[in-house]
Amino acid sequence: MRLITATKGLISIMIAASIASLLACKKTNSVSSDSVPDTRFIVVNASVAGRVTDLNDVPINNASVAAGTSTTTTDVNGQFTFKNVQLNKDAGFVTVTSPGYFTGSRTFLVKVSTVNNIKVQLIPKIVSGEISRLHLGVISAYQGAALLTLVRTPL
Repeated sequence: MRLITATKGLISIMIAASIASLLACKKTNSVSSDSVPDTRFIVVNASVAGRVTDLNDVPINNASVAAGTSTTTTDVNGQFTFKNVQLNKDAGFVTVTSPGYFTGSRTFLVKVSTVNNIKVQLIPKIVSGEISRLHLGVISAYQGAALLTLVRTPL
């Protein structure tokens, strides 16, 4: 009987110690969030110029280029220019789209006092084949297992 009472007492002490240690592990923030500025999203006005080419360095004409909230298109030499566009200071981002190519992009550290020059190469979308028609089938196997099959059938 004494052993059971001692064990219950020991378990009660262990539970109380566990609860006390959990409550004591409260995170405190020693630096006020008001005193440290959040620099992740500082927007600056800057200029960006660049050139868009394919993988063989051939210029891509009339590609759509977006930077910040502005868009423009490339000229016959694949060149584009943005003046005084709003960009994230630490991660300027430009995207380029053109029919027949995958979307390209470039992230760069923005310099406010100069023109930020970038180059974007687009990768062509090449269709290597087409599947005319697919049929989905189920094959029953040992002990209730099943196998899904895709079968291509001619038109």
